[in-house]
Amino acid sequence: MVETEWKVETLLPGNWRSAASLLLSNGGRRFVVDTGMPHEEHLLVDALRQRGLCASDIEAVINTHFHIDHVLNNSLFAGSAIYAT
Repeated sequence: MVETEWKVETLLPGNWRSAASLLLSNGGRRFVVDTGMPHEEHLLVDALRQRGLCASDIEAVINTHFHIDHVLNNSLFAGSAIYAT
């Protein structure tokens, strides 16, 4: 059966100086929305690991816009498509 609903989970909650990162999943499809700042890299990796995932499990990264707090961990997802404005 094909999944029709997307699950949305917060990977990094975000705050006044950093964007939130989200995991969108639908069956085997997984996208990360915004990747955060370099000092949050370990938090992002840990959040994925807690869900049994690693960066290579992510099909695509979606950047809502090109501010540094939204894109600087994109390099973690070298095998993923990157969608950005």
